[in-house]
Amino acid sequence: MGIRRALSVLFALVGALVAVVGLVVVVADKEVFDRPTVERTVDKILADPDVTRLLGREIVKRAVLLGDLEEQRKLVQTYVDERLAQPAVQKEIRSGVFDAYTELMDTDHPRIDFNLPNQAKQVRRQLVGLNPNLDATLPISENLLRFTLFERSSLPWAYELVSSTRSAAWGLFIGGAALVAIALFLGPGRLSIFTLAAAVATVAMLVVWLLFTTGANRVLDGIDDGLSRRVARLAADQFLRRITQISLAVTIFGAVVVVGGLVTLWVRAALFPSKPKITRVKGVPPVR
Repeated sequence: MGIRRALSVLFALVGALVAVVGLVVVVADKEVFDRPTVERTVDKILADPDVTRLLGREIVKRAVLLGDLEEQRKLVQTYVDERLAQPAVQKEIRSGVFDAYTELMDTDHPRIDFNLPNQAKQVRRQLVGLNPNLDATLPISENLLRFTLFERSSLPWAYELVSSTRSAAWGLFIGGAALVAIALFLGPGRLSIFTLAAAVATVAMLVVWLLFTTGANRVLDGIDDGLSRRVARLAADQFLRRITQISLAVTIFGAVVVVGGLVTLWVRAALFPSKPKITRVKGVPPVR
């Protein structure tokens, strides 16, 4: 293999891998850091009845525990269910989610919290009404309904990867595509080089999809809190659905290119076989 051929193969391999990484980071950046996209994801999460049910369960559990109100659990449950069904409360829940998102994006706080201070005032007032002695023992309203969603240290490696490379996402994708273009320009055997690049991109995309899927499931399995796990599952499903769509598109494109390239190479070899190289010896005429 000549130097030119070796360089073209190397550029094709590296370019395909870099382009796939860039594409994945572009998609992840859109799903995780683009606020309009995040808003749509949040709306889907909050529309899930299990999220509302689990949030209500957490509020009731905390209220009963802090107020020692096990005998009034049904009364507290009824009150909380009625509050959660109100549009004003749903609006505050949505606002609380975005406050947590802003805390994740714009701060270095080690713990990401979800807080409902306005509703905490109402819940606290209701609990004190059931037992006036609780006024001196219950937490202040700002902390009564503060829930820790997760620790920053528990974020998966994929988040750190996307967070550190998102500014260069399009650069990675364009740079990878440029390397493949350079490989095709260098040649020789442009068809085989393009087929190789498509095969590498397809395999790399499938590996990335597998890593994200298994990694997300492993992280979700490690979340003990039911509410946090349900929210994380819905958010992960939204992201993984997008990654799956991109992976499927790349796989189909790569499969078509690889099969088409191999068939073309086979047909060309069958119809236009390469001529054997004639070695010329000085003083001896070539054999025809």
